[in-house]
Amino acid sequence: MRYWVLTCFLFIINTYLSSQVSTDQIIFFKDQDTKKESWQKLNEGIFSIRYETPWVDRFEFRTETDRLMTSRQEFLFRTSFNSFRQKKADGAVLFHLAERKKWEFLSQINDMVNQRYFLTLEAIKKQLELKGKLTRESYFLKMEKTYEAYIQSGESFDLADYLKNHEDLQSIRLSVVLSKKELSTILFNLGFPEQDSMEIRDLITVKNMAAIAGNVMVDVDKHPEFHELDAKNSFLDARLHSDKVKDGKILDFAQLRYSVRNDLLLENRFSVGVGLNFPWRGSSRTKYSDILIDKLETNHAKEEKRIEMKEKLTTLQNQLAHQKKMYEVFTTASENAAFNNVKKTILGSGRVNLHDILSLEKYELNKAEKETELFLDILKTYLDILSLTATLGNQREVNYFKNLE
Repeated sequence: MRYWVLTCFLFIINTYLSSQVSTDQIIFFKDQDTKKESWQKLNEGIFSIRYETPWVDRFEFRTETDRLMTSRQEFLFRTSFNSFRQKKADGAVLFHLAERKKWEFLSQINDMVNQRYFLTLEAIKKQLELKGKLTRESYFLKMEKTYEAYIQSGESFDLADYLKNHEDLQSIRLSVVLSKKELSTILFNLGFPEQDSMEIRDLITVKNMAAIAGNVMVDVDKHPEFHELDAKNSFLDARLHSDKVKDGKILDFAQLRYSVRNDLLLENRFSVGVGLNFPWRGSSRTKYSDILIDKLETNHAKEEKRIEMKEKLTTLQNQLAHQKKMYEVFTTASENAAFNNVKKTILGSGRVNLHDILSLEKYELNKAEKETELFLDILKTYLDILSLTATLGNQREVNYFKNLE
């Protein structure tokens, strides 16, 4: 009989746990967003292009007949060439354009990872909030049963307290239903339409959060936003070089002319000619200026972003240190041995009625809710730091909601 009861109990527990979503399932969810597949196809399409500037730029064929002298005709064949330098410069433009698009794509993926972490944080908040509400509902229910016991025993009590407790009980029950609905909606948006709760037993500790957040930094060489700006700068350099090579081309065209004229001694004749350019940057200076201004703005944006990120990181790290200290002060006060001994003595004296015992339970409940609130504040700041430094996007194989020990 005991074996059968234990089996049923384990089956129920396993069924309940299997319906819960873990942070591992959410963070390592493969099919996160159809946008990612679309961006991936775009990125692959850009790099699949293998365009090369041809040696011959264009062909031109002209004929001319004199209206007064039908015996005079000319045929002109002209072609323009691209130099080796031009071919190389145009290839560099295409390459750096593809690199720029690649880093734009990776920056978007980084944003997607960050958004998923913060949406998971909302789910964790709702789960902890729901846990607190269920505990508070249990407390209000105990209080109501206490008042019912007073009624049956004929003891006196304050009717206003009874009505207030009953009102709070109904309100918390409604709030529990709403919180469950909100949690289900968040999990649905994360790609888990069948689940309605989260497993939150293995969340990272405050100590580990402080250790990880204190060791990260804004790495310009690894941050996708800086790579994106560098790729834009390289693309502008390639464009500028390509335009300069094009404007500096000396051999413009080569032509072959065939003339038919009966009024000349040599009735038919061929002539070969070339057209030469003398580089002059008069009108092209404006075009170069636009590119150079764009480069200056890009470099300025990179430096400004670097300074802004470092300042924000320092602010967030100081904020987390302050929050950690507040959390430690609160938990230390909660674990005060003298207070716990007094509480144990009072409860063991047998001179405290059930109503007072439940009041003490309410105090413990408020304390637990405050501790949860402080923990979630630290968790939010911790994720702000990791998202700012692109740690979440650069290390997608790691679940930063769990202890990394």
